[in-house]
Amino acid sequence: MDPHQAAPDPGGHPAPAPGLGEGDLRDYYEDLWAGVPEGLEPERARVRLDFLLSGVRAGERVLDVGCAEGHFTAALAGAGVGAVGIEIAEEPLR
Repeated sequence: MDPHQAAPDPGGHPAPAPGLGEGDLRDYYEDLWAGVPEGLEPERARVRLDFLLSGVRAGERVLDVGCAEGHFTAALAGAGVGAVGIEIAEEPLR
């Protein structure tokens, strides 16, 4: 592996190069999300959701940074958590 190239993320996609500006980073994620089928369930969704729900109670507030399509944000809100999701890319929020 080229030492100047970022390691791939756990999903196997190459990570953005270090030092990218905000616009470049947004473009990277827009391109990445353009290839993901709409409504695809996140990897190990049930395990991850159980973990998230075990750490919060109804009425608490959560900020889901990098919320993607909002799968976990919606599930947290459905459990009575005040959940807000933010995402750098517009594509997964289609």
